[in-house]
Amino acid sequence: GAARLGLLPRYGGAEEVEWFDVESCLCLHTINAFHRPNGHVVVQGMRLIPDGPDSYISKYTPAFPYQWVLDRESGTCVEERYLS
Repeated sequence: GAARLGLLPRYGGAEEVEWFDVESCLCLHTINAFHRPNGHVVVQGMRLIPDGPDSYISKYTPAFPYQWVLDRESGTCVEERYLS
């Protein structure tokens, strides 16, 4: 199944959240976010792939630095990748 990232404008309210479909995962902690000159928003965070319903609460599942590039005009995630 798919997951979604929510993008909230810096001075916006809950009614202004923009949702983007991404590859299935959990992102429990964000690291950074910034705008590119082309208008895309880059979001970096710790991504994990759970192997069961309690894999991030009662047993350890490793998370790795990951990056999503969001295109607000099209409402899509145009790039996803692990950061090395």
